[in-house]
Amino acid sequence: MEETEHKLSPWDCDWLFQTTNPILAWAVEGELNADHLAGALREAISVDAPWLGGRLVLRENQNPRYSLRLPSPPPSGPAPNLFDVTVFEDPDSDLKTLIPVYVPSGHSTPVVNRCNTGRLPCLAPLGPFLVTADEAARQDNALLHLHFVRARDLWLICLAWRHVVMDATTLSQVVASWEKRLGGAMSVEEKPNVARPTLDKLADTLVISDEDATFPGWTRVSPLSMVGLLARAKLDKTRFGYPATLGTVYIPRAVVQKWVAEVAAELGEGEQVSRNDIVAAWFYKTAWATFAPGTETTLTRAVNLRGRHDRIALDATGNVLGLAAMPPQHSESLPAASLAELALASRKAVLRSIEPDHVLSFMRFLAHRARTGQLAVPGTTPFSRRCLLSSYVNLGLTAPNFGPGVEVRAALQLTSDPIVTRVIDDRDGGWRIHSRLPHIAWDAIEKALEDETSQLS
Repeated sequence: MEETEHKLSPWDCDWLFQTTNPILAWAVEGELNADHLAGALREAISVDAPWLGGRLVLRENQNPRYSLRLPSPPPSGPAPNLFDVTVFEDPDSDLKTLIPVYVPSGHSTPVVNRCNTGRLPCLAPLGPFLVTADEAARQDNALLHLHFVRARDLWLICLAWRHVVMDATTLSQVVASWEKRLGGAMSVEEKPNVARPTLDKLADTLVISDEDATFPGWTRVSPLSMVGLLARAKLDKTRFGYPATLGTVYIPRAVVQKWVAEVAAELGEGEQVSRNDIVAAWFYKTAWATFAPGTETTLTRAVNLRGRHDRIALDATGNVLGLAAMPPQHSESLPAASLAELALASRKAVLRSIEPDHVLSFMRFLAHRARTGQLAVPGTTPFSRRCLLSSYVNLGLTAPNFGPGVEVRAALQLTSDPIVTRVIDDRDGGWRIHSRLPHIAWDAIEKALEDETSQLS
């Protein structure tokens, strides 16, 4: 079969994306046919995103670091090896037993569950997929993995992907095409969309200079700083540091509505924030206040940059993300900080990050960083404690339509080693947060939600 090769962009090849394989899952009720769902996803990819049938190629000592090896489309029908499909069955156990972080949408009280999802037996078939981009390229692994868990009461549909090839917005386009096929809305005459909308126009016209080595609100990580950060990471694992664990928070609608009302009462004329801003600010305020007094902290949120500059297409694939960093706060100031003020500061950072001039400067900065291998982080010091947050809200990923008779009960983030905190809402107004946090931060979140619940009763 004839193959072509396409370079990934410098922005795709960021170190963060190289090491991360997100997992988004949906707990569903009803009669499910795993083969039918897998077949529909193959059709969706074959027609609307055939590049996802490619494989990573490691370009040693080159920039960008990776390319995609793209097979030519088959004469008819989807290619059989687009992705792997696995099934775990335990008809004697409820899904809650198999996946402790499962909380159905509409649950009336907050739930905090500390659970290392990477060690759950029902998710073990995903293990071989969850490797770095370097390993995936060397092993010729697929870019997606579809996994099903069949419990006594519910099914779990898990979709894992290599972050180095796409972000949540691209995923939402794939899921929308998947839904269309499951609903029967497809034409037998559809031809594969072989064009892969990329950032080549931006990359090919971007002029990078030494001035792009710095960016406002970011600081360079020197070799000496890196030694200090590695030492701190080792210390954090001890009882003298901040030992961390995976966990998930479920925040019910009533609590979120309470925050919305309180923030609205504090905002001035013309000031607006979203629920996204409020939930992010509350999480940051509560969890990052637990670091020692004098610790600089930062809240940085991923922002979709599609269409924010005339050289970035709305349908661009891959990773088209900016990072909106609000001004640093010291940990001891967070408990008394106004939730409204923090949410507004984060909203202003997001709005600033999508201004065309800012977008272009930021993309130049990231491209310079990729070319030189220089590491930089938000904050005024490399030792700032960073809250990096990515939202999956308003992307059509909360409750996809998996066909007649199948109802989504919850959307779950199951990434086994999250560098980034991930947030998603549910159809009933609740919110879920998946993160790796120090135990002291989980304690603070539990206490804060208990207080919120008592104020509602």
